[in-house]
Amino acid sequence: MAQVVADVVVDQRGFAEIHGVPGDQQEELRKTVRKLIRQRTGHQVRTHSFNGVLYIECQAIYDQRAKLYMREAADAMTAVLEGESPPRMNRDWVVSWDAWDLT
Repeated sequence: MAQVVADVVVDQRGFAEIHGVPGDQQEELRKTVRKLIRQRTGHQVRTHSFNGVLYIECQAIYDQRAKLYMREAADAMTAVLEGESPPRMNRDWVVSWDAWDLT
């Protein structure tokens, strides 16, 4: 699980969410994910837990992709202003603990 999340942060988005992590597993998972990302990138990683969801972010990686995110946001705003539905984003930053059946 930690490797999958690290891959999402490093290779895809600069951030990730993990839904459904049991409370007794959260701290170890947070620690392992931070370690894996730091080993691969050398960048600082922040993790937060809120309402059963772990949020992982690496600002340096996010900043590298910021122009892409701004383009996605601009495309969505343009669609709304033109009376269209905004494009549906692939939520590739969301990982589900339950999908991996790790209990």
